Parts: sequence; structure tokens; C-alpha cells
Amino acid sequence: QPQSVTAAVGSNVTFTVTATGTSPLSYQWQFNGTNLAYGTASAYACANVQAGDAGSYSVVVSNVAGIAASESAVLSVTQPTPPQIDLISILPDGQIQLQVSGAPGDYVLEAATNLMDWADLTNFTVTNSAIQCIDTETNLAQRFYRTRRVP
Repeated sequence: QPQSVTAAVGSNVTFTVTATGTSPLSYQWQFNGTNLAYGTASAYACANVQAGDAGSYSVVVSNVAGIAASESAVLSVTQPTPPQIDLISILPDGQIQLQVSGAPGDYVLEAATNLMDWADLTNFTVTNSAIQCIDTETNLAQRFYRTRRVP
């Protein structure tokens, strides 16, 4: 039977089924009960999954002796954790240290003095831990920060 899967947006998922019987065996994968045009093998791959791919996947296997339908496997798609600034500290020399975390991926840290004119401070990649960033600008009355995922 195909197995249910929970996957993050953008990941790849493969459903598989094992069937035995008189050859040749024919496969027809279905998504929410509708036949998938390219789902005619013992495995069905979903590349770069998106929210619209969430649902039930099943397969009908047939041969000269008849047909057998699998149980449904559910694909649940989760959104990645948005990037966030966890901690802001002022260092002894007046520089600002920021700790940023989020789902694995590429990000940019931006700064502005007026919430309108944002400038890139640094690009970075999150793997499995938080990242430390330093803003070396020390002569400003105020400074705002934000981080976002880079496509």
C-alpha cells in the first residue's frame, strides 16, 4: 500500500506500490479520485509540492485476471517556518548583533531608518541552526530590521 506523507512546500515526494500477479500489470494513479495523466507506473512522483498537491493518492492495478485498488495515502503539505529575528543585542562597540532563524533556505537581512527605504545588510543560508549577523553601522538614532526568504 502507498504510505501517507507530510512534506514541506517545495520538496519532492514519491508514492510507491508493490503488486504481484500475472504480467503485464497496469497501474493508474489517482489524485482525489481523478486519474493522473502520467501516473501509469508502480511509483508516482510529485516534484516541488505545493499546497494544491495536498490530498489523497491511490492506485488501481490491473491485469487479465482483474483489478485491485489500493488504500488512499494522504499527502499533507506544510508551509516552511517564516524567517524571524529571535534576538537583537547591542555589542560593547555599539554594533548590533541579530540572531535569525527559519526553515532551511536562503534569506536576506534588510535594514532601514524609516520603514520605507530598505537596504540589504547581508544574504545568508539557514541550515539547521540560527545565524548571527552583525550590523556595523553605529551612528544612527534608530534602525529597523527585517528578514525575508530569497527566491
